[in-house]
Amino acid sequence: MFKMAKIIEFFQSLGLGYVHPLAGPDLAAQSYQKKNDNIEKLKEHRDFLNRLEEEEQKRLESIDTKGSQFIAQVGVIFALLTLFIPIIMDKVSGFHISFKIILIVFSVLASLLYVLSIHNALKNYRISDFEYVRPSASNVLDFKDADVETFVDEEIRDLLTGRVRNIHNNNIKATNLLHAYVSFKYANILTGSLIALFSIALVLYKPENNVVSIQGPVIIKHLDEVQKTLEKRNQRKDTTVINIKNEIKIPVKL
Repeated sequence: MFKMAKIIEFFQSLGLGYVHPLAGPDLAAQSYQKKNDNIEKLKEHRDFLNRLEEEEQKRLESIDTKGSQFIAQVGVIFALLTLFIPIIMDKVSGFHISFKIILIVFSVLASLLYVLSIHNALKNYRISDFEYVRPSASNVLDFKDADVETFVDEEIRDLLTGRVRNIHNNNIKATNLLHAYVSFKYANILTGSLIALFSIALVLYKPENNVVSIQGPVIIKHLDEVQKTLEKRNQRKDTTVINIKNEIKIPVKL
C-alpha cells in the first residue's frame, strides 16, 4: 500500500489524476454593515481590501507571465528533441537491438513528458474555468443617489465576496504551473540520460570488421584493362598493380 501511495503521488505530481480541492466558504460579506457614519473607518477597510486584491492581482500576473514563458521554452526544446532523435537513431543503427530499444524508450518518455508539461501549462488558458469576482461598475449607477458611506459599504462587500474565490483560482493556476514544471524536470532528466548514453556508446562502440569469406579460386580477367583504367585516373603512388598475364587464378582458402 505504501508503494502504491507513492506511485499515485508521483503521477499526481505530474498532473495525472490530480483533483483540485474545492474552494472554501465565501466570507460573510452581507454581514458587513456600517454601524455609524464614520466614513474614514469605511475607507480604511476598503483600502485594506484593495491592497490585498492588488497583491493577488500581481500574483496572477506573475503566474500568467511565467506560464507563457514556460510554454515558449518547452516548445523550443521539444522541437530540438524531435529534430535530433532521427539523427541519433541513424547513428546507432549498427548498435545492439537492446541498446536501441533503451534509447527509443527514453526518447518516447521524454517526448510524452514534454507534451504533458505543455498540456498542464495550457490548462491556465481555459478562461471559462476561472471566474474572478471584482467590484461591479454598476454600483456607480445603483448608488448614484446614495450617500458616500453606503457606496463605500457596498464596495467593501464586493471585495469580501470575491476574496476567497479569487485566491482559489490563483491557487489552481499555480498548481497547474507547478505540475508543468515537474513534468518538464523529469523530461529534462530523461533527455540528459539519452544524450549521456548516446555519447558513451559512441566512445565505447567498436564496429565489427566486415569479413568476406571466399570459397574456391578467384579469377581476375583483363588485368591489362584494369591497369589502363588506373593509369587514366592518376593512380596514387601507394597503389600496387599486379602486371602479369591477361588472366590469373588465385586460390583462396579462408
